[in-house]
Amino acid sequence: MAARRRAGQLISPHVRLAAALRYLAGGDPLDLQLIYSLSRNEVYRNLSLVTDAINDHLKLEYPDLNDVEALRAISDEFQAHSRGQVWKGQVGAIDGVHIAMRNPGVAVPDAKNYYVARKAEFAMLCIAICDYRRRFIYYDISAAPTTHDSMAWANSDLGQRVMKGELPSEFFLN
Repeated sequence: MAARRRAGQLISPHVRLAAALRYLAGGDPLDLQLIYSLSRNEVYRNLSLVTDAINDHLKLEYPDLNDVEALRAISDEFQAHSRGQVWKGQVGAIDGVHIAMRNPGVAVPDAKNYYVARKAEFAMLCIAICDYRRRFIYYDISAAPTTHDSMAWANSDLGQRVMKGELPSEFFLN
């Protein structure tokens, strides 16, 4: 991951991660260029490198829907931190996020599928589930970015299993 900044200095892993996280949180590439002394191309190259590193090392797997004890452990965390400890059965917080990106060009079979006209930009759609501590425990990026979050969830592998009733009735996703 070592690359040189304009001043000839190596970009540390800490700076790479900070710049990528800031971008994913809605940071403007121009701001990242100024804050971290990166070129515009390096901002995007960095995002790709950090994303690849995360995907190579982070193995997210939602608990098996038949593993009631694992689901109960997630539910217990939500319940323990709810007002009056009355929130019972939640096994994840789910949401979708639109992640803007550059035109993927020839890197994908059909780049126009990543273009979102209403936002006038290329993007990816990520449906993710977090536990109480806001740690990702599931994500799916298989849907086109123009897909509504609910439809993307319904078409994901886990979403289809939940819709078929495989999630025990005492649990829910919110």
